[in-house]
Amino acid sequence: MATYKLKQPSLEDVEVFLKELHFKVSFQENVFFEDSRMKNRLALADLRELGYKSNDRIKFIQQLTAANYFKGPTEDKQNIPEQGDLWEFGMIISSSIKKKKKGIEYYIKVQLGTPDSNVICISFHPAEFKIIYPKLHSTKEGSL
Repeated sequence: MATYKLKQPSLEDVEVFLKELHFKVSFQENVFFEDSRMKNRLALADLRELGYKSNDRIKFIQQLTAANYFKGPTEDKQNIPEQGDLWEFGMIISSSIKKKKKGIEYYIKVQLGTPDSNVICISFHPAEFKIIYPKLHSTKEGSL
């Protein structure tokens, strides 16, 4: 049985994916969020407490950089037809309310979807583990 394993993507690979992701999000102005998943629904309540609306998740996806990269691409084994490889990112989201100062690390898993469909965000919720950012020190941003 063959195993599907992609090598660790280069910084350029991550940047190419993000360029496609950002273009598709801005072009279609829509992302399909898997809000039927309990973790993602609970995250919406968390975001509201931080002063954000559900549509602000699109803005956060548009702000992703290679410094936010965590893992991927990974083969999507659940969807038929395939919707593209899965890419995983992390992001610290700080409160838009001044009295709440501490940011929360969010886990974001996305895929581009088919050429004629929306971007699919499978996960958008507080991270359940500490995220390691392998491209953080090789990017121009230098920090999250």
